[in-house]
Amino acid sequence: IPDFASVFRFSDIVIALEKDVAELKKDPLHTQVTALVDEYLDTRMGATRE
Repeated sequence: IPDFASVFRFSDIVIALEKDVAELKKDPLHTQVTALVDEYLDTRMGATRE
């Protein structure tokens, strides 16, 4: 049986996920994909420079 602290931690995690999803829904999908590709390319380019 979970204790009250673990229930509250779970609730905090769910609330954080709901906030993240709400933020993602604000941006158009194209913007999200472009940002993801840019981040991926930056990571790959950084790995090849070193």
